[in-house]
Amino acid sequence: MIFPVPKPRAKRKKVAPTGRPRTRLKNRNARRKGRAFGASHVDEAYLDWIRTLPCAPHLAMGLEQRTTTEAEHFVSKAHGGYDRGDTYPGCGECREMRHGTMGPKAFTRMLKARGFDERALCKKLVVIYESEKFPCP
Repeated sequence: MIFPVPKPRAKRKKVAPTGRPRTRLKNRNARRKGRAFGASHVDEAYLDWIRTLPCAPHLAMGLEQRTTTEAEHFVSKAHGGYDRGDTYPGCGECREMRHGTMGPKAFTRMLKARGFDERALCKKLVVIYESEKFPCP
């Protein structure tokens, strides 16, 4: 005859005073100013200037821009990109194509096939912005 044996108790997770399980990561990293990526890389003045320009891919391909201009990051902030040097003006349609329909790599390949270099444009825009913002005496 087999005697029933009670199940061993499940180990309980250590719980913080807030009621959530403890983790090794801090809730807020003071060095990053509480944000995961790019807290010190935000340049609002540059992004505002970028948003005043027309959509660069539409302009290069000779298409009519139908949506407002947004700041498009060539290198995302999660991958170490900055606002200044990795941003160019793009419209909502281009943003949807880049992030939704095609993906970043396919979108970049499609633009390169049509003679549009995003990286070179980002570098040129920084030079233009700095020459307007900080002219030589």
